[in-house]
Amino acid sequence: MKDNKSLIFAGMGVEALVAVLAGYWLGQKFDHYLGSKNLGPALGCIVMMVAWFVHILAVLKKIDKEDS
Repeated sequence: MKDNKSLIFAGMGVEALVAVLAGYWLGQKFDHYLGSKNLGPALGCIVMMVAWFVHILAVLKKIDKEDS
């Protein structure tokens, strides 16, 4: 089977989009719970993007380990 790298990058993009949307949603819930002023969605997006980046690094490390 042909290795299609464009699908890998599309999947990474979808993961990043879902991470941002989930962070925004969780941030809104956190703001509503605490009664703060719209800081939650921004922080939620940042936290989820950092988590996504750590996930991507772990996956790349695993792939690199399997290739060698």
